[in-house]
Amino acid sequence: GNSFRLQEECDVLSLKIAKLPGQEDMNLADFKAVMLSSLRSLLPKEWSGEHEAAWSWLWESVEALLGVQRGRLAQMEKQLARYFASLEDKTREEIS
Repeated sequence: GNSFRLQEECDVLSLKIAKLPGQEDMNLADFKAVMLSSLRSLLPKEWSGEHEAAWSWLWESVEALLGVQRGRLAQMEKQLARYFASLEDKTREEIS
């Protein structure tokens, strides 16, 4: 696997989640349970303990990466707001 790619995808996902209403109450562990249950139902003949372990590991990795980003988003937003406020109007319009 490519850990850098996983990090990039989690960064994008964390930004998308941050825009959702009620995202503060989002429980990622609940998603894991639903995801695994869905995969078991969709792939009853192919699903095995190895699949369960692999998907569990992947989601736990994603959940950890999203948790790290969740705490950083507010800080990054403040820094970005300060940066944009420091730009000249013309430059700010060009970026937007």
